[in-house]
Amino acid sequence: MENEPFRIDQLTGEIIVPCNSKDKELLQSTKIEAVKLLNPDDFFMINGVWEAKRDALVKILSSLPLSYSWVIKEKQLESTFASVTGVLAIEVGNIIC
Repeated sequence: MENEPFRIDQLTGEIIVPCNSKDKELLQSTKIEAVKLLNPDDFFMINGVWEAKRDALVKILSSLPLSYSWVIKEKQLESTFASVTGVLAIEVGNIIC
């Protein structure tokens, strides 16, 4: 189970992580707490996709029992734009996604 990739519900945007029932309960309760922290102003639409603002992510990562790591894989810095590709790993209990 732990090496299976997660999937994203294309209708709701929810991340669905394969895990056992105990971990699923922890993940679900964490999602509920995250929703309680957020409000509609914490999101914006870019290119037809709803994205979380930085403040929304800070609320979640600083208020819930999560650990996370961020690794930059590739960056391109130009005079008119910057492009950064990275991996954000979030850990809830034994679940890493």
